[in-house]
Amino acid sequence: EFIDSFQSPLWAPKGGQIAYFHRDLTSLQASETNGIYVTEVVCLEDRSDCLESTNGPLFPYSNDPVKAWSPDGMHIAAFLDDQGTLKVLDLETNRSQSLLQDVPYIDGLAWSPDGLWLTYSIDGDIYRVPAEGGEPEIVAENKGNVITWISR
Repeated sequence: EFIDSFQSPLWAPKGGQIAYFHRDLTSLQASETNGIYVTEVVCLEDRSDCLESTNGPLFPYSNDPVKAWSPDGMHIAAFLDDQGTLKVLDLETNRSQSLLQDVPYIDGLAWSPDGLWLTYSIDGDIYRVPAEGGEPEIVAENKGNVITWISR
């Protein structure tokens, strides 16, 4: 049931896990099982342990959100457009923190290689916000909506 209805898989930085969006396909209505899930890669090979090694829904949510793993694989950031919120989930504690609220939408979402910043785009302008919370600041105007950090 999970395997047939997942969307937008995203590998963890170290490769041992995959985050994906699960949607209950039996109804077009919101479901308490809709949201981001994280599963061990081993789960994909041996489905008998799938439910035990799958964690979720981490962000109960009705749409497939923009999401990104932290470089250390310990956090997932997600923009929940039906709430207008950018959240970061600590996978060890399962606690989330809201970094942005009342935002109509964002395009692109990426962590800095050192894990200190999250970048996102709104209408082609690129912003960054501290991953621990704080005020966002614009870093580039009219530069696009696909964001990738490059280490130098």
